[in-house]
Amino acid sequence: MDCRSWLFGIHLFTALSLSLAASATQASGRIFGIAGKSVEDINFINAWKGCEEEARLNDDTCIHIGEVGPAHFRNQDRALLDAMERRIDGIAVSITNSEFLFASSLRAASERGIPVITFDSDLEKQHASLRSAYVGPDNLGFGRNLGAQAMRLRPQGGSVCLMSGGPYNPNLNARLQGVRQVLSGDDAFPAGQKLKGENGWQEPERCPWYNWDKYDRALLQMREAIYNKEIHAFVSVGAWPQSDLSLYREILMPAKAEYLDSLNKIIIIGIGTPLPEQLDQLSEKLVHAYVSIDFAEMGRISYRYLKKLSEGERVPEVTYTENRIYRWDDPAIIERRVAKE
Repeated sequence: MDCRSWLFGIHLFTALSLSLAASATQASGRIFGIAGKSVEDINFINAWKGCEEEARLNDDTCIHIGEVGPAHFRNQDRALLDAMERRIDGIAVSITNSEFLFASSLRAASERGIPVITFDSDLEKQHASLRSAYVGPDNLGFGRNLGAQAMRLRPQGGSVCLMSGGPYNPNLNARLQGVRQVLSGDDAFPAGQKLKGENGWQEPERCPWYNWDKYDRALLQMREAIYNKEIHAFVSVGAWPQSDLSLYREILMPAKAEYLDSLNKIIIIGIGTPLPEQLDQLSEKLVHAYVSIDFAEMGRISYRYLKKLSEGERVPEVTYTENRIYRWDDPAIIERRVAKE
């Protein structure tokens, strides 16, 4: 972890402590918690900000629950249990490990009567009884969007290396499955099975790569895929390779002419709301397509649902947020490139 990430994580952890301390002195207003997979991940920071902005409109508070460091289900579970020792009126959780959280912190929340919803990553079906609602993308559909962009850009198929955070994340596994369904041309493609030539696509033996939410590892893995002439497509179901956009550019620029352009190698990445520099890199064809999720909107909806649940109201069991696709050849992106030339 670099110094900037460490300091930012400490800042968030301090903000959480101050928020909890301040809320303890409030006579009115409800306190809700949002637990992403990592307090250092910009997507979950944006979800928390959306939750907090919406909460303030009703004189409520939304705190960011988590620990500094890479995402890990034990850390998430420990942070949830700790938050429940304080006053908390409802919790939104992005699930890291369905079975583990079901047996521990989420069961504890149920026993204490604390409303729970999931966002971004849902519980597996056999564990869903402990949450009242899911808010976020249709993760299978998100993966299918990623796969569709690969098919559009490289209809002849080829060798594709997929990247994910870890094998225990339900939402990420669903995204991998969606990619494979589209590339194989088989909506019933077996879950967890790698592509072995179906519809012209295959996965190398070493892929998919799991980076365990370690951004430096993700960059090294991506670099290996890009500089390997036997791999024709790199598809990341999350934004790990672009966590440091300067380093991403530094790695990709030397490879652009020889590997990306001349070999028709494609890069497709799942992200949150794109930053201006990400759109710049798209216009330069350092990445060829993004599939984007609005995490801030997830946070806003999560607050509204937790508020209703805490007041005894019902909410929809599933609410899907929209994905947006950004492509290097979109007219707006082309205009962006021309304006910079």
